[in-house]
Amino acid sequence: MHDASIKLKLYPNPVQNELHITICEPEAMVNIFDANAKLCMRSNLTSNQLDVGNLTGGLYVISVIDNNTVHVEKFIKLQYYKLDFFIHRSPGADLGSIEPHFPVKVN
Repeated sequence: MHDASIKLKLYPNPVQNELHITICEPEAMVNIFDANAKLCMRSNLTSNQLDVGNLTGGLYVISVIDNNTVHVEKFIKLQYYKLDFFIHRSPGADLGSIEPHFPVKVN
């Protein structure tokens, strides 16, 4: 049984895809809320890792319930953009007419 004074630890924070969670028992219940207190994810943990890659970038609150103890912590989900850069050149055009085209958002 966990001591309620032990703080939930999350890493990396900020996170891009895989959030590592400490002090969780197997099958701990996890709830993730956005900054507007909307439930965004609910899961039973089967390991110390949680895939948060589908969340949009922003501030979140995670609550982990294990052994009838609720642990609450904040984390930041990073939003990355993939930059596709290519050169568009019309046939027969000189180099002065080269135009870069970018970015493309990736969720």
